[in-house]
Amino acid sequence: MVYYVYILLNDSKTRTYTDVTDDVDKRPDEHNAGRVKSSNPYRPYKIIYTESFETLSEARQKEKFYKSATGRRRLKEMFFKWTRQAVLPRAVRHWTLTTLREKLIKIGAKVVRHAWQVVFQMAG
Repeated sequence: MVYYVYILLNDSKTRTYTDVTDDVDKRPDEHNAGRVKSSNPYRPYKIIYTESFETLSEARQKEKFYKSATGRRRLKEMFFKWTRQAVLPRAVRHWTLTTLREKLIKIGAKVVRHAWQVVFQMAG
């Protein structure tokens, strides 16, 4: 049997939920239907990451890692790198976060922090 570690992110991008399942197609539907008590108040969710394992113990070990501070930091880095590559123009993808932040602030952007995101707002 194959086991999956999955990570869900709610629509407002403020909450993640990490767990193990043997049916990765059915489990998110259970969350979105409100049948999982701990994730119910933050619905709806989308799957943002899955990883498969041959044994339940391997999957539980990885789940425990992703719930640790180091694991959450690793996930944040993975998703930020993907988002940055998907959103930024090719000419500035190599900039560090500090360089990007400084250049945006220099031209008048306002920094607004949200859970996993830093948003730069430009004056209209």
